[in-house]
Amino acid sequence: MEYLKVKCRRCGNSFHLYNRDMSHEEKPPMCPHCLTRMDKTQWERLIDAYFTFAEVNKNFRKYHTDRG
Repeated sequence: MEYLKVKCRRCGNSFHLYNRDMSHEEKPPMCPHCLTRMDKTQWERLIDAYFTFAEVNKNFRKYHTDRG
């Protein structure tokens, strides 16, 4: 399962965001340690970056398996 490890800049603790929870319809995540919510703009940018990276990674894996 793919996920991002996010570090909260307020409290310094880290938590995971799983790909199943990443969509523009979801509320921005909240740090489970200090309950600070991520800014909506940051959340949207993070989702876009995550799925761009996931697509590139998928293409690399496909290229690798096709080459044998």
